[in-house]
Amino acid sequence: MSTELNRGACALCLKDAVLKDSHLTPQWIYRRIRDAGNGKDDPVRVANGSACMTSQQVKKTLLCEECEDRFGKREDYVARLTATGTAQLLQYVTIVDESMTGAVELNRDEIDTEKLSYFAISIIWRSCFIAGGCSLGKYQEQFRKYLIGKDEFPHFAALTMTIIKPSETAGGDVNNMYTQPSSGRDGLLWFHGFSLFGLMFRCFVGKTLESDWKEQVCLVGPNPKKYALLQTSNQCADHRSAVDTLLNAQPRGKLHQKIRTRSRSSK
Repeated sequence: MSTELNRGACALCLKDAVLKDSHLTPQWIYRRIRDAGNGKDDPVRVANGSACMTSQQVKKTLLCEECEDRFGKREDYVARLTATGTAQLLQYVTIVDESMTGAVELNRDEIDTEKLSYFAISIIWRSCFIAGGCSLGKYQEQFRKYLIGKDEFPHFAALTMTIIKPSETAGGDVNNMYTQPSSGRDGLLWFHGFSLFGLMFRCFVGKTLESDWKEQVCLVGPNPKKYALLQTSNQCADHRSAVDTLLNAQPRGKLHQKIRTRSRSSK
């Protein structure tokens, strides 16, 4: 395709430029899920009650090369940090006092919370354009300015991170799962988030957001100490919900054939 056909305004910097095919999910996530098996089978995607194996990656002509590189630097950092699932990350956390149940303090000499925060918001923001899984509504422009470096993290938002430890009593391998970004509502607050390889990000947005959230649990709050929540996969309701969705999904296509073949060979 001619590059002239791909010219347009970059969704992030708004400059007229040749636009790239921007992936909602960084390509290394697809490769890691595939390689966790035999290295040949496509990842299993669950949507609308069906589960299928597919190599198709969700993408859209959206960003210029400069902005793709801007996102890519943070993506590369998270890829390295999660290379062994949550095992590496757990070496750099300290359990805090009981007044903050389930909270751990992050070692900022080892964990770059700025890159983690930027990465999480970039996934949520681009989901508004590429897959429609999230909707930031009237706040979308403020997040764009944060991502382009023209403004600080929005004062009406708090980004939290939960570290999920594998549990023998819970299904699903947390170190080999990724959930697409989605939005929901809890009272007057909206929340947007996703999970990957044992990390769950939630961005809470709304003018009724309590200041304690910004000061204690937000990865980009004013507190020099940064915290995350620590849960086992059995304790994490969102993980259990994702596993239930997978188990209740109807296998289709190659996945259905593979399950039938495995069932016959086991008899």
